[in-house]
Amino acid sequence: MINLAKIDETQHELSRHAAETEKLLMRAVSRISGVEKRADVWLMPDLGVSYSVERMYGGFFTGMVAKWDCNEPFIPVDSTMNVCAVGVYRVDGGIDTAKEFLKKIESLQQAKHNECSYEWNFDSGNHFITLADVSAGQGMPMGRYLVLHSSACEFKSQRNGLYPKAGNWYADRIEVIEDKTSGRHLRFLHGVPAERFFRQARLLIDYNRIRLNYFAETIMEGSRVEEYSYQPHYGMPDEYSVAIGCQWLSGAVPCLLLTAPGEDLLMIEPISDGSNQIRLGGLNCILMPHGLGVSAQRSLNIAYRPDGLQINGSYFESHASLKNNPTFSIRGTTSKVEPVVRQILAVCPGRISAKLRPILTYPIIDKHLLCH
Repeated sequence: MINLAKIDETQHELSRHAAETEKLLMRAVSRISGVEKRADVWLMPDLGVSYSVERMYGGFFTGMVAKWDCNEPFIPVDSTMNVCAVGVYRVDGGIDTAKEFLKKIESLQQAKHNECSYEWNFDSGNHFITLADVSAGQGMPMGRYLVLHSSACEFKSQRNGLYPKAGNWYADRIEVIEDKTSGRHLRFLHGVPAERFFRQARLLIDYNRIRLNYFAETIMEGSRVEEYSYQPHYGMPDEYSVAIGCQWLSGAVPCLLLTAPGEDLLMIEPISDGSNQIRLGGLNCILMPHGLGVSAQRSLNIAYRPDGLQINGSYFESHASLKNNPTFSIRGTTSKVEPVVRQILAVCPGRISAKLRPILTYPIIDKHLLCH
């Protein structure tokens, strides 16, 4: 296991369980292949608690990458795989007041029930829509930008989706490997259904890009919209890996680091001399966090139970969500963002090339319209 997550006690606890996930992955691909095979887990400096108890129950956490070697297609379905990304768009004015901004949002939400085939999920998890300004003298053109963070939820929990839900297209093909000592398990697909799964997952990378472009152009209708960057941080980089809350970059490509509510979003230029180098899909890639991660307000203890998790003494069924749970928060919201960013860039080298200052943000959680 490659552990770049050594910021707080939350990561210490999650690292312990991720090491067990790596062992289960190795057992699964070795059993399928008939010979001993390798699996590796990379833990990023934003490693944190996932809002999805189902994902953690399966042994996967936000801020990690898993890759494996196998003689046939293989998918660990407990990674609750889909595609999520951040799109950054340079825009020409168009919205000047909170009233105009909210009117655009309401119009889009209504379209969900009318002519639009895309699902609205910008109020789900940590997704958001932000209008931000970049001042002169930075590493990207000055002006106004629209930032969208969202996933392709049209292929999530539906029958044709990728989440491991009862009754979906692959539910009766799931196999399980267990470890009775730890109480852990790993569910997976292999062979033909795993190959189909990967093909769909890869298609969703471009699908979500088109989807975010649609929302950006609709919000800014009548104004110029130019895509500045689109970077997935959740998906399958290749048929032998999954990335959960981690950006995979084919070279030193600038990428956005999401921070905390009301704080500047940071454009980072990676430097190719850190321990965050990885080989994916035949390419040398750089792994970069997509945010600061979610940590516990106090010491974290996770115990695996037959149908869910016991977290700090409280039981959560596998289908539960930790969103809005007051015992967890984005790193930096209870102290300061800057020290956390410094710790991240010390492990994943890069420099802050630009700061995007939020002007208006949805969902609105306070009167200042600054939220994440």
